[in-house]
Amino acid sequence: EARAAFLDLRQGAPGGAETMLWNTVLKAHANAGDLKGALSWYSDMLQSSVRINSKSLGKLVESSAKAGRPDVAERLLNLLAALPGAGVGEVPCNAVIDACAKAGEAARATQWMSRMRRAELDPSAPSYGAVISGCAKGGDHDGA
Repeated sequence: EARAAFLDLRQGAPGGAETMLWNTVLKAHANAGDLKGALSWYSDMLQSSVRINSKSLGKLVESSAKAGRPDVAERLLNLLAALPGAGVGEVPCNAVIDACAKAGEAARATQWMSRMRRAELDPSAPSYGAVISGCAKGGDHDGA
């Protein structure tokens, strides 16, 4: 039913709104923490020759973070960095930190915090909390 509504909207959308419509569905997957659905939708975007922008990839990074998949989040962040005209900001980097922490990879999360500082980006307060949580989850109670 949602896909049918999307297809109806897509047919009537002006040319510049197509990416926004597709990104709205990516956002829904991200909000639901549905990485599999988000990646499938992204694949559909590519097959449909939809223009991918920084918001598209940012929502995929967010989906990866909520799923606790730092490997996927890092791969997508690298795609974002390679996108012409797009810069990697604090939000997607903080999402990667969150993904690392959810996976219990506190050392990896800490490395990302160091990378952010070197790039003159500020890790968010929730990122610090995520690292502490990741330490505890990974059994590093002294690090927490």
